Amino acid sequence: LRPPRSTLFPYTTLFRSPYKDINEDGEYEPEIDIPGNPSATQTIWTVANDLPYENGIDISFDFAGAPPVGIEIQLTVWAVSGYGMQGLSSTIFKDYKLIYTGLPATPDTARIDTMYLTQYADPDIGTYTDDFAGWDAEHMLGYAYNGQPHDATYDQYGLFPPAVGYTFLQRPKINGVETPLSSFFRDGTGNHFSTPSIGVYDGTIQWYKAAQGYPTTYGSAKQPFIDPITGDTTKFTHDGDPVRGTGWVDGILLPPGDRQLYISCGPFEMALGDTQNVTIAIIGARTSDYLNNITVLKYFTGNVKWMYDNWILDTEEESTIPTIFSLSQNYPNPFNPTTVVQYDLPETSNVEITIYNILGEKISTLINRIQQAGVKEVTWNGTDDFGRVVSAGIYIYQIRTGDFTESRKMILMR
Repeated sequence: LRPPRSTLFPYTTLFRSPYKDINEDGEYEPEIDIPGNPSATQTIWTVANDLPYENGIDISFDFAGAPPVGIEIQLTVWAVSGYGMQGLSSTIFKDYKLIYTGLPATPDTARIDTMYLTQYADPDIGTYTDDFAGWDAEHMLGYAYNGQPHDATYDQYGLFPPAVGYTFLQRPKINGVETPLSSFFRDGTGNHFSTPSIGVYDGTIQWYKAAQGYPTTYGSAKQPFIDPITGDTTKFTHDGDPVRGTGWVDGILLPPGDRQLYISCGPFEMALGDTQNVTIAIIGARTSDYLNNITVLKYFTGNVKWMYDNWILDTEEESTIPTIFSLSQNYPNPFNPTTVVQYDLPETSNVEITIYNILGEKISTLINRIQQAGVKEVTWNGTDDFGRVVSAGIYIYQIRTGDFTESRKMILMR
């Protein structure tokens, strides 16, 4: 398996939690290094997995209703305060690192071929019985807000109720391209469907349907959502404008009540040893008007997205630029049907990666173009330049860039 890489910061030796390596020696030293996200006012780090047993109890199956597959989730939650850009101080960032570690019996060629990621939230705005929810396509924002000007819980403190939103700042990638958002819908009191069940496989099917944009009804049948305004089917519900009162807004079909949000992206694949990095922002906004909260929330979301794209991602890219050219062993290896080749570029270069058979005959050119510096990867699907499937055997893959050339062997199994 390839070792997990952090796209944000190094990880402490013992716990693999993020820290700033002050003396750049690759080791966490509490007296010298800074734990947590160095840009954050506060950081929380956790790790979880779906390993099958704890004290003889299959905790993964009891919770999700499906057998474990061996996924590790490292979560870094962080926030900042005192920055001038509006919205940052009311935002919580969640950096997820997903690693397909597998189980002891997982074969080296294992691959999850259709995977989705869902942000589920039950964002009770004060009193949970008077909320609405919606989707803003422009900002890719799922949000919840109070269904009336006042809220009993916030009234106790002399405050107006806020609005809260959830948005993906970074989604899983396939060949360097982010996977699309697949759906948004809201669950609520009075729906003909409900939150997925716990501890039974029907619940797993419900979650899978939710990620694909279908109601979480029991069984495998998929009944699409219908927009009550246009009559069209949709996978992104309640995408109207509550401020203007146009389109499909919450309240048309159900009164205010308890609301849950489902925001999903995918599908994507993960081979054994693969890592995916995802960032989600939770953003709050509060004014003296419950509908104006939505307007301010969208404005804050635009600020947060700009900051993330132009500050955080730039910082990450700078911190992960390699110092030397290198070509890593492909993974998985042996493989069938696809494998990933990872390589490091310390500077912008014209890169050519070619596959040869054992006789030295060229089979396929995977890359032949200029690429910017960074950690790169490319996938080979076991075909030649004409799309024909090649036979099992030993193949050579080679990188050529400037004066640097390196070759390695790989094994294709059929």
